[in-house]
Amino acid sequence: MVEDRNLDTIFEKKKSGKWKKILLLILFLLIILFASAVIAPMIGGRSGGLIAKERTATTSTVDIVGTGAKDSENLSVFVNKIKIKDITSDGSGRFSFTIALNDGKNTVEVTNSAGSVIYREVISYVSPAPNLDIISPSSGETVNKNEILVKGKTDDGGTKIFVNDKEVPVKEGFFETTVSLTEEDNTIKVVADNGMKQTEKEIEIKYDEDANGSSSARNSPSSSNSDNLSSSTNNNSTQNGASSGDNNSSDNLPSNGGQSSEEPSQPITIYPSKVIISYLKYAADVGNDGGDEFIEIRNTGDESKDLTGWSVSDSDGHGFIFPSFILNAGATVRVNTGKGGFSFNTTDSVWNRVGEPATLKDSAGRTVDIYSY
Repeated sequence: MVEDRNLDTIFEKKKSGKWKKILLLILFLLIILFASAVIAPMIGGRSGGLIAKERTATTSTVDIVGTGAKDSENLSVFVNKIKIKDITSDGSGRFSFTIALNDGKNTVEVTNSAGSVIYREVISYVSPAPNLDIISPSSGETVNKNEILVKGKTDDGGTKIFVNDKEVPVKEGFFETTVSLTEEDNTIKVVADNGMKQTEKEIEIKYDEDANGSSSARNSPSSSNSDNLSSSTNNNSTQNGASSGDNNSSDNLPSNGGQSSEEPSQPITIYPSKVIISYLKYAADVGNDGGDEFIEIRNTGDESKDLTGWSVSDSDGHGFIFPSFILNAGATVRVNTGKGGFSFNTTDSVWNRVGEPATLKDSAGRTVDIYSY
């Protein structure tokens, strides 16, 4: 009897172990079915949809095109788990949309009407820092007044400018403000902020009330005609410079890529920079002949000069910055005040005060030439 009970116990244990294996197998199959129906679409998209991928964008907005939806299905678009819009696929299950990217990684997902992810893409974007060009003053100047006018240019549209932590109005990309100075060294901090990144520049200015004007000022030339003077950054003097030809045609840039073949009526001094302000037609002249104001920049050197980022400015906040432009050797380019070709694009008079300096600076903000009229 004891032996029979032992045999029954062994049989029951074997039977119980068999059912456990069957139950485990069933549970395993259920897990596989769940993963196929729910998890797989969330990871890699369902059959017919685009597989998740990664890329880097160079612009702040991107166009996305995908497939895998039902015909005319209502879909939702998410960026970093935040819903940004609803879209509808076309008759073939294809969909497309445009999104704005955040700085860094952007996980873009599209879900179908059942809430399953049918499209996923990770797009990396690094926003550029805003442009910031200081037109004046130049860092390192010494002035004898206790204030100085700071002028510059930044990106037009949304970029804010702060000078010494004070916001300055920006109009069409240009800005200006007056900064008070102390009797010691002054650091003027200019910051451009586009909401995502900042560009910062510092201008070192020394205030000395006993100084003879600004260290960037030029000695007057020996010429007796003081109404039309041109001087260089190394205190070389020059004779009067003026372009020959009909000034009434100043609203049209000369041929040869915007470069003039006109020669100045008076000889000019060749400066170390080789690029000078050769002539300026100011408001009084305009009143006499009805033409437009303009200023001319001449390359007196033997090699072409890249003027990209160079600037021309007056002392009242008007400024022009050259776009991508090459000035050939011996050629002259004209910048009009209000019309045609390169211009300040303003209806206001720019060159309207006798003795006011016109300043030419290179792309690094260094003063290249100053021309008084």
